[in-house]
Amino acid sequence: MTINKLKTLHKNDTSLSFLIEEKMTLQKRLEQLGHDGDCAYEKALVAFYQQRLLDCENIIRQSVTS
Repeated sequence: MTINKLKTLHKNDTSLSFLIEEKMTLQKRLEQLGHDGDCAYEKALVAFYQQRLLDCENIIRQSVTS
């Protein structure tokens, strides 16, 4: 394995850790908001968090299966 591949592997591990942490943060925030929101602002946040959560899950899944 070359040095460049090791750097890429380390970078990918860090990115994966960040995504897992972001996923956990988004899940916690959604639980706090109640998954539906009480006002338009919260509803917009919930929609954004749900989409970002799906994005994180897809990226994590692709990283694990690659």
